[in-house]
Amino acid sequence: MHISFGDKMSFMETHNKPYHHGNLHDELLRIAVQLGKRSGPEAITVRAVTREAGVSPTSAYRHFKDQEELHDKVAELATDELVRRLHETTETAEGLDFPEHLMQIGYAYLEFALDETNFFRCMLEWKALRFMLGVDPNTEDDPKMDHLQQIRDFFALLSRHAEALDNTTEPTYFLQNALLAWSAIHGFTVLAINGPMSQLPREQILELFTPVVAGALRGMDFKQPSNVYSRYSNYKPQN
Repeated sequence: MHISFGDKMSFMETHNKPYHHGNLHDELLRIAVQLGKRSGPEAITVRAVTREAGVSPTSAYRHFKDQEELHDKVAELATDELVRRLHETTETAEGLDFPEHLMQIGYAYLEFALDETNFFRCMLEWKALRFMLGVDPNTEDDPKMDHLQQIRDFFALLSRHAEALDNTTEPTYFLQNALLAWSAIHGFTVLAINGPMSQLPREQILELFTPVVAGALRGMDFKQPSNVYSRYSNYKPQN
């Protein structure tokens, strides 16, 4: 049975009832999320989760195929929480110019990782990536497609950006440009939580992040994204 985005958030926010017969699946998932938030994906094991729930490890396999599926479910909920944060940014960005709006989405991504570092790390465990990739934002509502409205909102912003930057709203290269921005933002974020910048003060991390997001937005190309020369105004290829 498919659980809607709203239902998933309701699970995250309200599912705190103690285990009783009949809701072991939800209780195990709640504990797994709790362990993931506290200590990262390494802490999410069938043994640890079932021990916390007070049930035998074998009972978990009636609800989850294996430990990887349990990790995937936690990662899915972490992704939902990130998307909720990004969507809140969109909802509160009324009155901002669209470039600033896009910048704020980038900040929201980084700040989620800084606020919920271990939960963000859990998100990286998810192999079944469905968010944005291969999605036509004009498709009809599909209950099996997560975050479709959020994707539509983002692509609407991207369309305005493409028109201002390259005088086009042709969506052929929207995905490539979205991946460009995502790669820059996500790469910086991983460096900030796990890499050489992880010991820096939060304010300094955010300060360093600003030109990275701005550069990713300026570097988008909606006409010739594979042409390395397209943005050079005073240089042409020698051959």
